[in-house]
Amino acid sequence: MFSFSEIANIVTGSLLQGDIAAIPTGFSHDSRSLAPGEVFIALRGEQTDGHHYLSEAFARGAIGAIISDRAAIPTEGRNIILIDNPLQGLHSLARQWRKRFSSPIIGVAGSCGKTTTKEMIAHLLRPHHHTFVSPGNYNTEYGLPLALLKMDEDAEVGIFELGEERVGDIALLVDILAPTIGVVTMIGRAHLEFLQNSEKVATEIWRMVNALPADGYAILNADSSLLEMLRRRSTVNEISFGIKKGDLRASVTNRACGLHLELTEKNEQIKLISPLFGKHNSYNILAAVAVARLLNIPWKEIQQGVSSFMPYDHRLCLHPSPLGYILDDSYNANPDSTAAALRVLIELDLPVKYRAFIFGDMLELGKETPKFHHHIMQLAIKLGVDFIFTIGDNACIAAAKLRSGALSQQIIISEDKELLQRRVEERLPPGENLVLIKGSRAMGLEVLADRWRT
Repeated sequence: MFSFSEIANIVTGSLLQGDIAAIPTGFSHDSRSLAPGEVFIALRGEQTDGHHYLSEAFARGAIGAIISDRAAIPTEGRNIILIDNPLQGLHSLARQWRKRFSSPIIGVAGSCGKTTTKEMIAHLLRPHHHTFVSPGNYNTEYGLPLALLKMDEDAEVGIFELGEERVGDIALLVDILAPTIGVVTMIGRAHLEFLQNSEKVATEIWRMVNALPADGYAILNADSSLLEMLRRRSTVNEISFGIKKGDLRASVTNRACGLHLELTEKNEQIKLISPLFGKHNSYNILAAVAVARLLNIPWKEIQQGVSSFMPYDHRLCLHPSPLGYILDDSYNANPDSTAAALRVLIELDLPVKYRAFIFGDMLELGKETPKFHHHIMQLAIKLGVDFIFTIGDNACIAAAKLRSGALSQQIIISEDKELLQRRVEERLPPGENLVLIKGSRAMGLEVLADRWRT
């Protein structure tokens, strides 16, 4: 890691007080999770200002701080570096740290499936490579540089997630990360509040592909029509994957124990069995497998890795429950992932009497939010879902428009989670149901999922 003298030089700042030769163990922007020996970076956000937490950071063992407000320096402060913009300083530090690595750096982007794909790539590579994977969803202008700075110098492969909400997000993240392999999971209807439509989402994500070096590789979803148009104009090295077509393609079967995939690669047939559910997860598996093959992981070990990779909490996990079974996909939601989860709800071969859907709002969809919620309600009815329980303004408005005649008993609207829980338990007989729980992260539906797990 850098010394304080090096840090001050990289960020073009002034070391006001401290030991220029001291070397921190890392960096943090959150005083609550800061570890002793780390440098606290006082970032200003929309709702808070890191300068307010300098005393707390030093009390927790911070070895120094990067700040922009000299007046905020606490009496116990030491190794203080003053700069104009701490966020730009964080980016500069991450860029400089990235220069120490000649090993493969993998960036994962897409409308959904990023975290699952990122973690599965790591799972497949770990037996062969000292692998670093960015924690959680550290995929923003704050999280990605902090994740990169956590990567130890002995790592042979680094795997990072890149998030997109606004035009320019991917360009900034790619400039910091400089990936050598870029994975695009899929392009769908997500983050439309600022990006407006799927075409603009595709254009934004494609910035990662355009930034790859001449010897880099793009791992691309061949079934995406939006990506296909961009691929035609590109000269980047690529490996494509898909169900309908691609260099690595598969036929997929949904079973009660998970996904069965039969792959074709250069006329070779390979069978994979995964505990994950849903056609959309087959794309995540194929993307991870494509990376593993690019890095020369043998098929036998890929098969073992795919079969042993378990879904992360609240990402389409099947659990026994007093209700029967719950299909917990409460981590987040957009129209495409919700439609995919609904199909899993219907297709899973389980001994249940009723299939129910708890539908929470899908957020960040922009002006077409009402239309997307209406379409999901219509899809649930068309697929034959027995009961639909809605919560959140948009889901409930869509439900109210369809709740008439026979559907009045099928669609149940609730104003809060406590009322929703009571109505679900009153309406569904114990032990006879498969219940899908799906909504955006801010809806907090994982609370209900956790209550109903056994």
